[in-house]
This record gives sequence, structure tokens and C-alpha cells, in this order.
Amino acid sequence: MTEDLSTHTSDTCAFHSDRPAWVRCTRCDRPICGDCVIPASVGQHCPACVRSAQKRIRSIRPDRHAAATFVIIGVTVAAYVLNLILGDRLVEWFLVQPYLVLVENEWWRLVTPVLVHGPIYHILFNMYALFVIGRVLEEGQGTRRFLIVYFVSAISASTASIAVPVFLHPRTTLPIQTDLGWLVPGGSIGASGAVFGLFGALALLLWKRRHQPSARSALTQIVVLILINLAIGFTIGGIDNNAHIGGMIGGIAIAVGFDLADTKSAWQRRSWIGIAVVLAVCAVVLFVARARLLAIA
Repeated sequence: MTEDLSTHTSDTCAFHSDRPAWVRCTRCDRPICGDCVIPASVGQHCPACVRSAQKRIRSIRPDRHAAATFVIIGVTVAAYVLNLILGDRLVEWFLVQPYLVLVENEWWRLVTPVLVHGPIYHILFNMYALFVIGRVLEEGQGTRRFLIVYFVSAISASTASIAVPVFLHPRTTLPIQTDLGWLVPGGSIGASGAVFGLFGALALLLWKRRHQPSARSALTQIVVLILINLAIGFTIGGIDNNAHIGGMIGGIAIAVGFDLADTKSAWQRRSWIGIAVVLAVCAVVLFVARARLLAIA
């Protein structure tokens, strides 16, 4: 409901016509009395502006159930056990590898790497990070937003994992002929790219709330954790930092539209635009990488 300021004088509170106004709201410039003043980090706000902000901005503190997070963890653990039983067959079917995706057209591999892992510490670390960050994001932003960030980040992570080696060292991604036949160089597995997308989305949401001390503290911890993990990836072999960075960029891009819309329809428009942009960029990058690989295959 919009306040009609025409009935109030500069000396009368906009919410109590029988009370004198001592100050004006920093946001809307309404005259307000002492009882209506709500201190803010900069100036003071009126009750209407505070109510509007509370409706517009979602809290990232948990106030919902994180069912999807636990389902993803359960399915991933089940896939890990099944892979052990099948002797790494799931890894062969689900890993992301440039030649298999771009030349053999096995496009499902853009998503399936999140289901398979290597050593036990690999899945333990990823599932613990998903348990911590996934719950916070899902409970604070809702299941739909959480799933969007997780799976779109998985695609952007796989895209980066494919494109970077194809652009820098394309011949290293081609099959190699051995005494046992043609051998396709190993690809990437794991949910860490999607988890980095969650890290990126949460970091952006915390940055939007950086005026709050608790958000600044949490943001510092998230950024330090991201930097530590990226540093480990650059110094220790066998870690696909391309996927980590690609997933994080995807998560940040998707989360840009979060908290910026006043209505559900406006949020949906922003979200779909963000999803479309990320997927379109991935499609263009993969198309160019495919053309480059086919040229030398």
C-alpha cells in the first residue's frame, strides 16, 4: 500500500498525524516522529521502508527444510557404493572427457560427473561441503534456487573442464593408440564443481549483506575457504581447478538475480535470464571447442 504524503505537513509524522515529526526517513524522506524512527547503518528509516525491505530481501539463515540436499547426498553415496561393486564402471560411463563429449556426442557427461568420485576422501570432502553449504543455501533460498545453482554450476564446471584443455592443449585430449587398442585420456569426476557453484552463490548473497557484521564475518570465511581450495588445486596434481572455477562462475552468475526482485514473477524473470545466459555461454564455448577438436581429430 502506498502512503499518501499529501495529508501530512512537514511538521507532522507521516504515520501519526497528531504527533510532531522531528526527522525524515533517509530512504523515502517521509517525516517521522520519535516512535517511528528505526536506526539504520546510514541515517534512519521509517516503518514502511523497513517492512518493504523485509518483504523484498530473503534471509539466508535457515528457515526451511533442506530435503534436496540430503537426497543428493544419499544418491551420490549410493552411486559411490554401486561403482565399487561394479569395478569403476560408473566412472567410465559418467566421467566428463573432451573427446567423448564433443566428438562422440555423449552430452549427458556434462551433468553425470557429480555422481561419481575417486578415493574415499574425495567423496567425504565433497559431501561434507555439500552438507554444510547446501543446507544453508537451500534452507535460506528455497529448494528451487538451490537445485538451479547446483545443476547449472555442474554444467558450467564440466564446460570449463572440457574447454580449457581443448583450447590450450587439444591433442592431449585425443585417444591414444596402445597395444590394447585405443585409449581415451582420463577425464574428470566429482561434485566439487557444483559445490564450488554453491560457494560462489553463497558468497555473492553474503556480499549483498556485507553491511551486517555477521554476513561480513561469514563472507570472509567463505572467501578464505575458496582461496585455500583453489591454491590446493594449483599446487597438487590430479585436481581439476578448471571445473572448480567454472562451477563457481556459474553459481555467481545464477545468484545475481537472487534478492533483487520484489515479486515472484519478477524473480522468475531474472532467474530465467540468468540461467539462459549461463547455458548460452556454455553452449557457445562447447560449440567452438568442438569445432577446434574436430579440426585435428
